[in-house]
Amino acid sequence: MGTLDIISGPMFSGKSTMLLQKLIIETEIGFKILYINHSKDTRSTEPYSTHNPLYKEKLCKMNNISLISVPYLGDIDVSRYDVIGIDEAQFFDCCDLTESVTKMVEKEGKHVIAAGLTGDFRRVKFGALLDLEPLSDTFTKLSSFCQICANNNPKRRTPAPFTHRKIGDELEFNSVDVGGCEKYIPVCRKCYIKEYIYIPNLKVKDYNNVWVYGRNDFGQLGLRGTTRRVTPEQIPNLKAKFVACGSSYTAIIDQDDNILVCGSNEFGQLGLGDTTQIPNIKVVYREIFFEVLITPTQIPNIKVKFVACGNAHTAIIDQEGNTLMFGNNDYGQLGLGDTKDRRTPTQIPNLKANLANCGGNHTAIIDLENNVLTFGGNGYGQLGLGDTTQIPNIKVVYREIITPTHIPNTKAKLVSCGGAHTAIIDLENNVLTFGGNYCGSLGLGDTKDRLTPEKIPEVKAKFVNCGGVHTAIIDQNDNVLTFGGNQFGQLGLGDSKAQYTTPTQIPNLKARAKLIACGQSHTAIIDQDDNVLIFGNNGQFGVGDKKNKFTPKRIPNQKAKLVSCGFNHTIIIN
Repeated sequence: MGTLDIISGPMFSGKSTMLLQKLIIETEIGFKILYINHSKDTRSTEPYSTHNPLYKEKLCKMNNISLISVPYLGDIDVSRYDVIGIDEAQFFDCCDLTESVTKMVEKEGKHVIAAGLTGDFRRVKFGALLDLEPLSDTFTKLSSFCQICANNNPKRRTPAPFTHRKIGDELEFNSVDVGGCEKYIPVCRKCYIKEYIYIPNLKVKDYNNVWVYGRNDFGQLGLRGTTRRVTPEQIPNLKAKFVACGSSYTAIIDQDDNILVCGSNEFGQLGLGDTTQIPNIKVVYREIFFEVLITPTQIPNIKVKFVACGNAHTAIIDQEGNTLMFGNNDYGQLGLGDTKDRRTPTQIPNLKANLANCGGNHTAIIDLENNVLTFGGNGYGQLGLGDTTQIPNIKVVYREIITPTHIPNTKAKLVSCGGAHTAIIDLENNVLTFGGNYCGSLGLGDTKDRLTPEKIPEVKAKFVNCGGVHTAIIDQNDNVLTFGGNQFGQLGLGDSKAQYTTPTQIPNLKARAKLIACGQSHTAIIDQDDNVLIFGNNGQFGVGDKKNKFTPKRIPNQKAKLVSCGFNHTIIIN
């Protein structure tokens, strides 16, 4: 009978060095060694991935160690070897790793030492190394030292159990992204939370220009007026890294992490408080319960990492990971324990967030442990909580949930809220939907509402976004799948058939998709060439006319890194 030793830890913690150190000791005793690295690891011309020159030199001089780089373990003949070392174990297929290692140890009597990551840069389980832990004889968890702390104080050596991926120049959805110090740094818990929150579409390399088009009745385009734009127009003197569109308002994160807002402020969804006290603000008209701001105006005293806009409520994740809410609260969609509107950002107590999304009258949050919490309107089951009478300590007003409540047994990396439905991508890249299923917006083959998350069969996804009554997915092959209401051609399938109840691929896209955004009844795609394609209910397109588009149409002379769609306006960052 063999033995299994596992070495885990974040990047730069010395996993490969420890593995090779153990193998060299076994070699010096006289055992025959097979070192296996995954072929996906192309960081070095050698099959081993250690950065330690001492071990590289020793390996080159040894005769009884074989070094190979392969994509699969199952086909390897290990009968000639006594000890098997597996490096970068997280890259091997889950079934391949668990079945092959179990066979080597328990049937062939080998001593196996496996090293690799157990979590990715989002702190999500990565690969199957953790699945082997119950079978292991020893399990070693290594730690690195926090680079951010060291940059601030070179003498400080704070243990770093996590990996932070630097922001790249592309929209990066896939956790399998091989790289070294040019892409990743080790970080401690405090710096992970403070310096980095994973947001799939917050990946703009530089601070870029903001272009707007569509309806502008409430000044949501930020162009100092209320005139509709049918072709893209740039907001002057503004560099931005992120944008979110609400139904008739807009929120923008600028180059300094300030948040700027414009558009309808009927319920305080702009978060500006008493606007009569703000100098130089551009207000079209102001009534007792209604006002319109036509230029981007900064919310004071707050730095943010992320913003999400709903029908008339807004969620912010600040630099510390706190969640702040403001705007309409008729359904408890602010999660503050009551149904009173807020006109300035108000923090949800004791809640750190990775991601937030706002729907028609509900909100969903992914916390630091990848749990999904929902609150607000639940008339169609869009909170995914099932029978709420069975949930202890839940705060319910009529059928609305007014405090953040965990969806049981659900972990997610991405969430999107539509008019009355919700979609999530779980940690295995499955798409689960729940809530109102008008026109088949849940993609489950019927129009029956769901009160709890239900998996869409045979779909693995990188990205999902919900519109009013339609949904769009980017699958693992970068194809775009759409379903739900299609009265205006918002599914991009070439017709105006009222509904599609299962995911249907948009045909004939010339390039793969990087990002999708759904509005109330229109949809936008950014492809791999940074082109913007748009379809559905026109008047918010930027293609120069007001005709509905039933297939994706490219906006001429326009490149983009980020796009957001509102009820009837669209904003991009190029």
